[in-house]
Amino acid sequence: MNYALSLSSSIVRPIVLRWKLSLKTVWILTLSVVCFLLVFYIFQISEMTRASFAVSNYERKMAQLINESKGLEINFSNISSLNSLEALLASLNYQDVGKVHYIEMLEGAVAAK
Repeated sequence: MNYALSLSSSIVRPIVLRWKLSLKTVWILTLSVVCFLLVFYIFQISEMTRASFAVSNYERKMAQLINESKGLEINFSNISSLNSLEALLASLNYQDVGKVHYIEMLEGAVAAK
């Protein structure tokens, strides 16, 4: 005895058609999600590249400013040294101070006429 369950083709056919329509919808949604993720990935890579170049430019500027700052510190120390100050005073016709004379005032007087 062969016990087999048979379904009529009229019952199976709508199920298959519904499944094909549903499968088609799943494929369309899957393809659209993959396309969206691909575009988003390309956008992220371009932004990451742009940020990387910006960081390298900022690091280069920072190194340049550090070198300039060191040069300015050296120039400032050379300019403000005692030897250059004495040369500047001599070029402005200043003279050495000999003996200093102070004005003596009485203790009670604040100002005199």
